[in-house]
Amino acid sequence: MNLHRDDDLGPLSQRLLGLCDRLLGSLTQPDQRATVTGVRDRLCEPLRVAIGGREKAGKSTLVNALLGRRVAPTAVGTCTKVVTWYRYHHHEHVDVQPYEGPAIVLPLRSGRLPVAEEIGLEHPRISHMTVYLSHERLRSVTIVDTPGLESSDAGLSARTHRLLALDGASTRAISQADALIYLFQQPRSDDMLRLEDFRDALAGMSALNALGVLSRVDTLAGHVPDPWPDARRIATKYAHRFRMLVADVLPVVGLLGEAAGAGLLTERDADDLRALAALTAGTRRRLLLSADLFVREDAAPVPAARRRHLLSLLGLYGLRQALGQIDSGTGSAAQLVRALHELSGVREVDTFIGRSLTRRADPMKAVTAIRALESLAYGDLTGLRGELERIRLAPDMHQLEEMDAMRLIATGTARLPAELEEDALRVMTGTDPAARLGLPAGGGAQSMRDTARAGASRWQAAENRPGISRAAARVARTVKLSYLHLYAQADAHGQAEEAIPCRS
Repeated sequence: MNLHRDDDLGPLSQRLLGLCDRLLGSLTQPDQRATVTGVRDRLCEPLRVAIGGREKAGKSTLVNALLGRRVAPTAVGTCTKVVTWYRYHHHEHVDVQPYEGPAIVLPLRSGRLPVAEEIGLEHPRISHMTVYLSHERLRSVTIVDTPGLESSDAGLSARTHRLLALDGASTRAISQADALIYLFQQPRSDDMLRLEDFRDALAGMSALNALGVLSRVDTLAGHVPDPWPDARRIATKYAHRFRMLVADVLPVVGLLGEAAGAGLLTERDADDLRALAALTAGTRRRLLLSADLFVREDAAPVPAARRRHLLSLLGLYGLRQALGQIDSGTGSAAQLVRALHELSGVREVDTFIGRSLTRRADPMKAVTAIRALESLAYGDLTGLRGELERIRLAPDMHQLEEMDAMRLIATGTARLPAELEEDALRVMTGTDPAARLGLPAGGGAQSMRDTARAGASRWQAAENRPGISRAAARVARTVKLSYLHLYAQADAHGQAEEAIPCRS
């Protein structure tokens, strides 16, 4: 388990860490001490991001693309049917944890997970696996790759839930993931129910800590040369439909992202692609009509085995894009990798993890910790309840209140008029002050102050509306405070601007 130093933690985690240390100095019950120790350890770990979705949605392919190496198996087998954790460690290895017996420690085989024969266990006997990699991304994020929730094996869905939400209130709160990336292969009418399943398993999930990914853009539009317009339209539609559950829906070509992100394209592959690019337009067009024709075409200058390799690496869409890049003057494997990675859409997912999720890692982990400690507070430790409430009310804890408010809206516990829901969503999920206020980037401080003041007044009126429910009033109070915080930021920014002397 990779732990951060205490001084690397955010202010919320540090404050809760101090509370845990005080509790451990006074608690004597072994089960209570175990809960608090678990909370403390969890605060010191990186953010946990679960990758979920249906079977064959491309989860392992996306994991490989994000990690920049093909370590997760993508063909159906034992390892794809087991929940797999990816953590940082300088010594790369795999721990296979059976339901019964000690963990089995195995090396990676050519950088990949071992196959079933090397593990010696079939997947029904394996609880989970932990893969330790010396990858910088895993210093700040632990990735949890889950089997499909709707698998041909009826037990896999339950097993995914068991690992993400283990039995027992405190254990569940400690072990659950902090955030979710949910993959859609072909969006279906019951995807809302699947997302709600994950929301139930990952307590606190909302648009603040979840992202949807339309994972196989290249398969959406058949032989259409450019599937991206349709993909963006579908992604926008589902982003609006699931706006209370996910921050956005991003389209990606997972196979292309894996090939480029993991650096699988070699100079030999580039040589083969250049040879194919030199074909006449008619021959090339016929070659790329279908996977079968691409492999069987006798007139191709590249051997069938090599074409089969290129097809498995890039897919037909990726092949078309790679040949187009060569036509445009992109020649070397390194140049092709950079170009194809941009075309895959994976960079946007990686940016979301780096900017949105890790930026909110502190409040997300704090939410997990508080929920676990509340399980003690409602037992014998009644004094703890007041201390947790004081922590929640501290100014630097407002992000926690925003996460709770989003959860109340997403679950339907707090019902608000549609225009107020949209307002709350923008203010609490925006990535910068201007976006949160609905203003164009680069707006002046006075405009931001005026907008924030008006927003606070609007939500003050909503909070005082006759007949409002307690949950809706809590959301209104939270959004009002969000606007007041934005006003204070704009005011500080305006004062700083005024303090800068003009040049003569």
